[in-house]
Amino acid sequence: MRKNTFLSTALVLFLSLCMNITAFASPKTAHEAVGLFQGAELSQTYDGNNLTFSFPGNQTLTDSYNALTRVWSKVFPACSPAEVSSTFSRTGDLTLHFTMNQEQLQTCINRQDAVDRWASDAAKVIFPNGLSKRDALQTACLHLGRNYHFNADISREQLKQAQGAYYLITTGEGVCASFAKAFCALVKAIPFNPATAVVDWNCEDPIFTEPVLVQNEIHQWNAVQDTDGAWYYYDSSQIAMYGNRYGELRYCHMSVADSVRSCYHDTYMSPVYLW
Repeated sequence: MRKNTFLSTALVLFLSLCMNITAFASPKTAHEAVGLFQGAELSQTYDGNNLTFSFPGNQTLTDSYNALTRVWSKVFPACSPAEVSSTFSRTGDLTLHFTMNQEQLQTCINRQDAVDRWASDAAKVIFPNGLSKRDALQTACLHLGRNYHFNADISREQLKQAQGAYYLITTGEGVCASFAKAFCALVKAIPFNPATAVVDWNCEDPIFTEPVLVQNEIHQWNAVQDTDGAWYYYDSSQIAMYGNRYGELRYCHMSVADSVRSCYHDTYMSPVYLW
């Protein structure tokens, strides 16, 4: 029990730290994307066509990929590096490198823009004025889980593309990563009135919620801080898969502490990486 209590406490503290990280605006050109990446704390070079990220030779491939995705999610939050390239190269000094050309950067820019536009248009229809934050988050989670299909038989090549939200909104199906990134985009598009804490499309200076993307070796989902200061998990992909069997609301507004203690599903018990 002490171990579980420690894990839940550490996770909440880690989540709080993540929320203090400044998010970048989505780039509109390859030049802007390179500039945003170069503003991040990650070794990189740009030769006018190829952008290369480098990682220490004593760092594992998994740790290198996680470091890349943490930076990547600030520039292209709806996308994944796997959508454009999944290949790391290693030089003689064992340094790992991940390289993208301008065409691949432009692909990510186009997909991020498409997801942002989808989220903006969908939010206006899905979330009416006066909806509380908790109800809006639940509505977003249920909307994705009910209207998009979880593809458990996806091919290996399609799986790479399905790591981003673009795959979900263009094909109507996806995997946990597709759902989690789409949830982030959809929730970020909801304007809340700071005085009333409810959805307000007429508010001149609204505030927006920043969901956290959470992953482990087998799954990806979301965490959001509620108005009471507590953190909760939202997992729309589980609704798509198991909503009819276990109940849809089971996967909305799950207490982080309860999830770590495995009150809901063993999926959330593995170590997580927060982007």
